Amino acid sequence: MSKTNGAVRLTPADLEKVSVDELMRATRSLRQKSTYFTNWAGSYRCRARAIFKPNTERQVQQVVELTRRQQETLRCYGTGHSPSDLACTDGFMLNLDNMQEVLDIDQQSNVVTVQGGIKLHRLHPILERNGLAMSVMGSISDQSIAGAISTATHGTGIRFGNISTYVRSMTLVLADASIVTIDREHDAPLFMASLCGLGLTGVIIRVALQCEPMFHLRERVVEYDYSEMMGNLEASLDDKDRSTKGSLLEDNEHVKIHWFPHVDKALVTTMNRTREDRTPPPSTWAAIQARAIGYHWHQFGLFVATFLPLLLGYHAMIMWRFAFALPKDDHSKQPVSTRVGTPPEIFNMDCLFPQYTFEGVVPIENTADVLRELAQWYKEEDVKSGGLTHHFPVEIRFVEQDDIWLSPTYRMRGAYIGIMQYRPYGFPVPYKKLFASFEQLLVRHGGRSHWAKSHRTNKPALHKMYEHLDDFLEVRERVDPDNIFVNPYTRRHLFADVGEEVDMRRFKQNV
Repeated sequence: MSKTNGAVRLTPADLEKVSVDELMRATRSLRQKSTYFTNWAGSYRCRARAIFKPNTERQVQQVVELTRRQQETLRCYGTGHSPSDLACTDGFMLNLDNMQEVLDIDQQSNVVTVQGGIKLHRLHPILERNGLAMSVMGSISDQSIAGAISTATHGTGIRFGNISTYVRSMTLVLADASIVTIDREHDAPLFMASLCGLGLTGVIIRVALQCEPMFHLRERVVEYDYSEMMGNLEASLDDKDRSTKGSLLEDNEHVKIHWFPHVDKALVTTMNRTREDRTPPPSTWAAIQARAIGYHWHQFGLFVATFLPLLLGYHAMIMWRFAFALPKDDHSKQPVSTRVGTPPEIFNMDCLFPQYTFEGVVPIENTADVLRELAQWYKEEDVKSGGLTHHFPVEIRFVEQDDIWLSPTYRMRGAYIGIMQYRPYGFPVPYKKLFASFEQLLVRHGGRSHWAKSHRTNKPALHKMYEHLDDFLEVRERVDPDNIFVNPYTRRHLFADVGEEVDMRRFKQNV
């Protein structure tokens, strides 16, 4: 046996001596009573042969070795926030919720080493107490760090990459149950594959994450008509206009846009680092009012519109008037809202209730063309008899390019564009045709789908999008020749397998 920072690990020699019966006894207490997994949206559900929840790195090794000996498959999951079947399997599943410790904080380099199962919402306050913060984060912080890395989870900011770009090293349990620590200098191919590895290269048990000194963000939200927003965005993307008028994207650290197609309005949010103090939270009464309208009335309105689609536009107008429209600023005479808060307070948002979502990234220079085509398509569907209904808002975020092999922003500074179909009270709503058409629109403009979503990108298409796809598959074959970490999702997209076993409807939850 060996020890690393006090953690007892099994060596290859130890593993050879252990029998299957001993492995089964050693992992018996880690088995969960329920063998069912359902993702957060309630859209996919699977029944695993067993679900394990280890407490130590040694126990992770034992579960992986048991999987190998019994010729099973193993998929890891965290919060299950992916709205696809990315985690689903009928083999073994592994959850690292009992491995959420911060192992080291290097105040000199601002690099923080954590266990792979730590949830981001648990990490943030620990970082803050130590004067640190993550440089960027997504719309939520419910994910585990391992899950966020595995799908290249992103935030927004034209000079900020996805979360995987901040990983300095990681430690994996490979398919042979050995443990390796990798970075750009030690097994760089495996590192580049694992930074967006979809769970295929091993179990991520440790991550060294680059952070920065703690900061506050000043958020400024400005209300625009759709045409005004498009004008500002196009000026940001045009070199000539940018030099004379400034740039929304370049002049601000973080920018996101929420577009409300039914009312031709948009909210443009800029977020920049500041030394200002936090804005006091809203009063209890204001918070209750916002919740009553923004959550409960919104959910009820969407539920009614599921059966009476013609009411969706009226619901959108009501929601805009009472939940989203901003008060006019006394100085600029323009609807504006400002506040100052910590990174989680500003970056994160309430995702409300379960939803189907689809998101992809397009080259940033194509953003305006995509939005114009999307707007035209929405208008055509709105007036068409039996046209596709679409919920609101459309979210647009901007991310710097990177060199991670399967990252959607590989060598492409991009704009992520996301649409959603809420599931009021858990009730299913139509979404498949809408998402399929939207995905095709993105692809026509050089887009790539977010790996966590239920996309339809096949292996030939992936080859055109990702020049290192063969390198990724070669590394995966090297570290997992017995296909322990594969599942229907990865077989469907990366192995070009077809048939009922890998169909995306196999684990579809029937509500």
